[in-house]
This record gives sequence, structure tokens and C-alpha cells, in this order.
Amino acid sequence: MIKILSSKNHPAGNRDYWWYNLSSPDDWIRHDTQINLVLYDESNETNIGTIILQLDRNDWYSRVMRASRHTFKGRRIIKVHVIKEFGNPQYYIYFGKIDDGYYLVNVESNKIVD
Repeated sequence: MIKILSSKNHPAGNRDYWWYNLSSPDDWIRHDTQINLVLYDESNETNIGTIILQLDRNDWYSRVMRASRHTFKGRRIIKVHVIKEFGNPQYYIYFGKIDDGYYLVNVESNKIVD
């Protein structure tokens, strides 16, 4: 299964932020799931890149599934955060709360890969 989620850039201070909601993760996330997180610019027009998380690689499945969750309108949600500091080509991702793990994601030709 491939799940594609998009978010626009929300700059604040010296960082760019994107966030996504993985709604009802226990219902659809499996080891063979691929999650594509599409990053758009502030105006939501230009695709900056895509984070491709293949959950059967690099321990992504357990990182996602052990993340903190919250409930909204009866649904369990894992919040996914992507951060990039200005002037730095590196992107970081964390699931739930930053204490659940903060991971570097490499950038290759406008696409972020795990």
C-alpha cells in the first residue's frame, strides 16, 4: 500500500516546518506500507520534494508505531513533523513528540529518501 500525504511549508524563525496526520494508523499501517510525504512551498504551488518512507526498511515501521498519539473526534492520530533549518540542506523528521525520536532524512535530487 502507498499512502500519499501533502503539506505546505510553514516557516517560523529560522526553520521551515511541514506536518502531516496519520489518522487511524492501526487500521492501515503494515510493514509493507510506503508513506510519501510531499513537501510544498508556502503558497502550496511548488513541490519542494518528497520524503519516501518504506516502512519495511531502516526500522521506520517501529519508529512510526511507537510514536505518541492523540485522539481527535474519536480517531487516533500520529502527528508527523518535518523540519529544515535555513541554510542547511538537511531535513529532520519526528513522529508524535520529539522525544519519540528525531531522525535525519537525506536529500537527493529534490527527493528525500530514507
